[in-house]
Amino acid sequence: MECVCDHTLRPKRMTRPTSGQAAALPSYAEVLARLAAAEQAEGWLARSVEAGRYLALNVPFVDALADTLRRLDASPVLEICAGDGSLTAALRRRGIAVTATDAQPPFRTEIPVEPLTADEAIRRDRPRVVLGSFVPVDGRVDRQVLDSPEVRHYVVLNTRLGGEYGAACLWTHPGWTRTPLADVTRWMICRHDVWLGADTPPLTHGEAWLLSRGKGDRPLFRN
Repeated sequence: MECVCDHTLRPKRMTRPTSGQAAALPSYAEVLARLAAAEQAEGWLARSVEAGRYLALNVPFVDALADTLRRLDASPVLEICAGDGSLTAALRRRGIAVTATDAQPPFRTEIPVEPLTADEAIRRDRPRVVLGSFVPVDGRVDRQVLDSPEVRHYVVLNTRLGGEYGAACLWTHPGWTRTPLADVTRWMICRHDVWLGADTPPLTHGEAWLLSRGKGDRPLFRN
């Protein structure tokens, strides 16, 4: 089963936002303040799990991701495991054409999310760029993306826990190069991050990577 990811910071039972509310992403500093407050209460992980939230969207993170997708110059982008569509919506507001799909979209979505598995969406849209945010780590979904000959770039957002990052096929599938997206990772806050105090940067586990097909040993671009 594909993941159903809520990328927002709003409470679990909050009603669907208006367009004006949806456009107002928090700053990175505001997200850190929420992380700190949660760690002093029930905990950031517990609060994120309760809200069904994997990724805490913020302005510089979405801007950096949009810039990465813009440089790939292939649209529309297909987002798989899109959850409530919040990430797609934020990218669209920055001029990136993105189609949101999820095998089981939640009842409330910020934008229409098409109920398609990754395999169904790829076969229908034949995208050159796929965006995967916290897809299941069993490797099935990632393998479907990497096995699809029409896909040229796979932008992956996930966490590194215990030294491992995502499914093994991301690192072993032949014919693909891997480029860390440092400008995106710099602003990435996810459910597994830990607040270490006001004078210490938080312990972060989220990483953004670009996988590109058939590029030899050279990265597609440098951060």
